[in-house]
Amino acid sequence: MVDSASEQGGACGYAGLTAEDLHVQVEDTQKYRILQIIGQRNKRKATGDGVASTETTSSGQFVKVYKLPRTKILVDEVRAEVDENGVITITIPRDPSS
Repeated sequence: MVDSASEQGGACGYAGLTAEDLHVQVEDTQKYRILQIIGQRNKRKATGDGVASTETTSSGQFVKVYKLPRTKILVDEVRAEVDENGVITITIPRDPSS
């Protein structure tokens, strides 16, 4: 977790997911700003013994939701980066005028 005078943020891991599998958005409601991390996981597993083969596909979506303050942050400048290990780092700049 990062918490400084200019920004706050943190990192969390989603092993096996890439930037294409994850979406980050900030939504305004009347009471809060909501940071959402939305992910889609698709797995395929093929098995076979030379005579018969099968392929199993499973998928699922998840949403992580975090409440942010209505003031003190620059919503349009929220950044998210995903590394090759599926670790997403989110940076939320603070509004220097508040």
